[in-house]
Amino acid sequence: MQLTYVALSLLLLSGCATSVQMKPVAVDGQQEIFVDGAPVLVSTKGSTVKIKRTSQSHDSRLRPKFSISIANNTSSPFTFGTENISVQCANKPIKVYSYDELVTEVNEKTRSAELSTAISGAFRANAAATNAGNTRHNGSVYSNSGGSATYYESSYNAGAAQQARNSEDAKTQVEIADVRNNAAQGLAYYSANILKKNTLNPGGTLTGDVLTVPILPPEKETESEVDVTVNAGGELHQFKFLVQKIQK
Repeated sequence: MQLTYVALSLLLLSGCATSVQMKPVAVDGQQEIFVDGAPVLVSTKGSTVKIKRTSQSHDSRLRPKFSISIANNTSSPFTFGTENISVQCANKPIKVYSYDELVTEVNEKTRSAELSTAISGAFRANAAATNAGNTRHNGSVYSNSGGSATYYESSYNAGAAQQARNSEDAKTQVEIADVRNNAAQGLAYYSANILKKNTLNPGGTLTGDVLTVPILPPEKETESEVDVTVNAGGELHQFKFLVQKIQK
C-alpha cells in the first residue's frame, strides 16, 4: 500500500525533488514514545491524541502524511474529521485534504487520463489504418522507339486497414484499463487508510492518515517549524515538527 501511495502522489504532482525530514518535538508535557521504531507524540488531556509521521523523510514533491489516533476518554461523544485538524508551517496555513477531496481528485484525474488516452489512441488507429491500407507502386514503361515513361499506381486494402485499426484500438483499451486499475488501487488505499469523519462515543477510538499539500524545506534557515493542532471535542492538542533539508 505504501508503494500505491507514492506512485499515486507522484502521478498527481510534479516538480524538482528535494529530500526533507520532519522531526517530532514533544512540548507542553507531551510524551514521545516509539512504535515499531517510529517516534510518536502523545498528548493526554480529557482525550488522548497520538500523532506520528509515517515516514521520517520524504520527497518534497510528495504530500506529507501524518497518522493520527484519538481516544475519547471523556463522558461525552464528539465528532471528529479533518476539519478539526489545522497545520501551519512558518506561521502560514497548510491545506489539509479531506477524504472526499482526495477521492474527487482521483476521479477527475482518471476521467482526464481516459479522455487523453482515447484521443491519442484514435489518432494512432487512423494513422495505422492509413499506412496499412494504402499501397503505392511505381514503374517505368519503354516504347520501341526508345522512349520511356514512369507510372504511379495506388491501391487500397480495406481488410489490412481494418486489421491495423483493430490492433491499435485493442492497445488503447488496455491503456484505458490500466488507468482505471491504477485509480481503483488509489481509491482502495484512500478508503482503507485516510481519516474519515466519525462520531466518537465515550471510550471510542479513531485512527487514520492525513495528507497535506507539500511542505517545502526552508530556503535560507537550517530548519522551519510545522505546527499541527488537533481539536478533539473542543480540546486543543498542539504538536510540533521541525522540517530540515537532507544534505547529500
